Amino acid sequence: MRSLAGIHVLDFGMNIAAPQAASLLSDLGADIVKVEAPQGDTSRTFAPQSDGISAMFAAMNRNKRYLGLDLAKPGAAQVLRPLFEWADVLIQNLRPGKAQQLGIDAERAHAVNPRIIHASVEAFYPAELTRPGYDLLVQAETGMMSLTGYPNGEPARLPGSLLDHVTGLWTAFGISAALQGNRERVQLQLSMSDIAQTLLSDRVSAYLLSGEVPTRMGSAIGTSTPLQAYPTATGDIVVGAVSDSLFQRLCDVVDPEIGADPAFAAAGDRVENRDALNKRLSAAFAGESADIWYQRLDAAGVPVGRVRLMPEAVERHRTMSRTGLVPVDGLPGVEVVANPLGLDEHIRRPHSIGADSHDIATDLLGMDADTYERLRSAGVIVAS
Repeated sequence: MRSLAGIHVLDFGMNIAAPQAASLLSDLGADIVKVEAPQGDTSRTFAPQSDGISAMFAAMNRNKRYLGLDLAKPGAAQVLRPLFEWADVLIQNLRPGKAQQLGIDAERAHAVNPRIIHASVEAFYPAELTRPGYDLLVQAETGMMSLTGYPNGEPARLPGSLLDHVTGLWTAFGISAALQGNRERVQLQLSMSDIAQTLLSDRVSAYLLSGEVPTRMGSAIGTSTPLQAYPTATGDIVVGAVSDSLFQRLCDVVDPEIGADPAFAAAGDRVENRDALNKRLSAAFAGESADIWYQRLDAAGVPVGRVRLMPEAVERHRTMSRTGLVPVDGLPGVEVVANPLGLDEHIRRPHSIGADSHDIATDLLGMDADTYERLRSAGVIVAS
């Protein structure tokens, strides 16, 4: 599935959201040039590392070429103009106002190439566009952190910079759609705060209808039960038995007396009497190991899962996934999770800042040797 072969993308992104979007496009066959300032993408410095390349940078910047360019220097326009002419797509998630300051905003890109799709990713919605932000800040401001964690504990963040990743996915989705239409002066603007609200859309609609403010409930949800984690004698399991038939199957395995109690007869009764139900289920689950409950409930057709630690979960993914993990060429010990569409054949090792600057400037952009050397000597073009 190389449907974007022949599409040229400029990636001015940092950290996760924009670089992830560009990497997803590269999985579909697009040619990506990552443009970095002399100090480079900050995620290059994150831990852990292999041979000077961070695991995050390798995962978010797979299969790209690397151009070092100091956009703050006057001569940068000599490189930007041919880059704009070459590109079909430009992606950036720099600090608010930085794109305009550096000359990579939509207005200037479209002045050179009206058919370039300009995609910008910000943390917050337009009323707060000047605010910088990270995934964690957006989780806090959008109400997401008010729903994560346990009722009597501190709010918790979603792991794995989930908002960054989902924003990258939405950005790639929007670009892929825009490539199919009229590309005249297309400008995509995405905010992580909007995407956070999209992820919470069912909670938002329920609140607007009922007026009830949702709160932290640990692994449970407010609309049905049992659907949460329970401790056993050897670890936690997750059980989902929200329909009447599944609830009866659960009780037949765990404790038939619970299923016979009229307080838990219907779904609404179980929600209303959630605390009493959970107390009885927890007491029953505590009597056996997680493995035994997993086997019994699975055999009965009750949705059940183990709460696995990362080592076990990763090995499970390696052996049971359709796509698994892919090693990064030339980086010992570094593997990345494969594209779930099965598009990864191999992952090329990320290069240093400006590793491909000479080839990009001379071969791709047609710059003559004298101009290239002058711009390199002036520090406009950075070449490793």
